[in-house]
Amino acid sequence: MTPQNRVALSRVLAPGSRGRRAMQIGVAGAVALTASIAVPAALAQDAPDIVPVSAVTDTTAPVAATVPSTTTTTVPAPPPPPPTPAAPSPEEVAQAQLDAASPSELRAFQLYVMTEAERYAFAAYISPPPPPPPAPVAEPVVEYVEVPGAEAPTVSNGEVWDRLAQCEANGDWHINTGNGYSGGIQFHPGTWLASGGGQYAPQAYLATREQQIAVGEVVLAAAGGRFTPWPGCRARLGLP
Repeated sequence: MTPQNRVALSRVLAPGSRGRRAMQIGVAGAVALTASIAVPAALAQDAPDIVPVSAVTDTTAPVAATVPSTTTTTVPAPPPPPPTPAAPSPEEVAQAQLDAASPSELRAFQLYVMTEAERYAFAAYISPPPPPPPAPVAEPVVEYVEVPGAEAPTVSNGEVWDRLAQCEANGDWHINTGNGYSGGIQFHPGTWLASGGGQYAPQAYLATREQQIAVGEVVLAAAGGRFTPWPGCRARLGLP
């Protein structure tokens, strides 16, 4: 040891110095560290059953299997799938098509499935045939009933009255069309009775030609001998 080292060591080891105390602590620590390393190694050599620390801390050693837990966890089952709808029958498909059809399509379908008789009846219902023409109305049959009455005077100018009857009633002395006038020269019922025709018949068409001319002579005389009671035919025939 050199003189300089001796001096330094003496200072360190001087009583009460802080250096001496630190040295003591350092020496004690070194001894303890040496013992902690040497003793376990010696023990390991003498007792093979003791596992070295390095073996305990070896991370490559196999790990014991984990014991499974006995706790049971219930998982809810998934809901069942919805049932598959059954395929519609042909009748249901046809009914659905009819429900969705327009009025014109329905009419065409009805006409298609109808029989010939049903189609004819349906066509007659949609466009009925025109009604038959009305039957001709027969002319009313005038029944001439000879009513006994006073005898008519002899006719002196029957040709003129025949011409007048032809113009007024087509020469039919017993005509009664229901227009309020009757007989060959178309007497009004009031005129007929007022001029004495009631002695021959209730109405002019029931009297004879001679009886009607006799009443016509009375009417003509009341008009001053002029045929003014028959204005239309008077002008057409040129009668006074």
